[in-house]
Amino acid sequence: MKRAFLLLVIMAFAAAGVQAQQKQKEKIKRVYYGLKAGMNFSNISGEGIKSSLQQGVDFGAFAEVKLSKRFDFVPELYYSLHNLKRTDDFQTRYFEDGVALSSSDEKIKLHYLSVPLLFRFHATSVIAVDAGPQYNLLVYEDDNLLKDSKPSFKKSEFAVAGGITLTLDKFRIFGRYTYGVSNVLDIPTTKGYKWNSNQAQIGIALVIN
Repeated sequence: MKRAFLLLVIMAFAAAGVQAQQKQKEKIKRVYYGLKAGMNFSNISGEGIKSSLQQGVDFGAFAEVKLSKRFDFVPELYYSLHNLKRTDDFQTRYFEDGVALSSSDEKIKLHYLSVPLLFRFHATSVIAVDAGPQYNLLVYEDDNLLKDSKPSFKKSEFAVAGGITLTLDKFRIFGRYTYGVSNVLDIPTTKGYKWNSNQAQIGIALVIN
C-alpha cells in the first residue's frame, strides 16, 4: 500500500513537472520579435505644402506580445524617411515680420524615429486589425524653408494609427494609415496655420524567433 501511494506521489510530481515545462514553453512563445520594412506615401495637410502624396521608405523592428487568443500588443520602433514638396506660393503665405524666408527649392526631406504602440485583434487566423497611438521624433530635417537653417517642423509629433495585417506563418503583410493629431508647424505665424501629417504605409515583416 505504501509502495502504491509512493508511486502515485512520484507520478503526480512527474506530471506536475511536465505540465510546468509545457507552461514555461507556452510562456516563452507568448512574445515574438521581428523585422519590418516597407514604403510610405505621405503629405502634410496645411498651407504651403503640396497635398500630393510623396513616396518614402520605412524599416525597423517590432514585438508581438500575446495577450489572449485573439488580442496582441504590438510595439514597434522604426526609421521613416518622408518626402514632401512646398507650394509655389509658400513665401507669400509665410512672409511676416521676424520670419526670414530663403529661396528654397520645393523638395522637403524629413527623417523620423517612430514608436507605434498598437493593439491587434485577430478576426481570423490570417486577418488582423491594428490600432493605437504613435509617437514620432524628428531626427533629420532638410527643407531650407527659413534662413540660417531655422527649423520649420516641430521635433515631436503624436499620431494615431490603424490598419490591417495578414499573418502567413512567420511572415506579415501590412497596410496602415497614420494621422498626426498634433500641429507640426514650427514657423511663427499669426494667421492660425496648422500642419498635420498624413501617411499610408504598405510593407512586409518577418518574425525571427
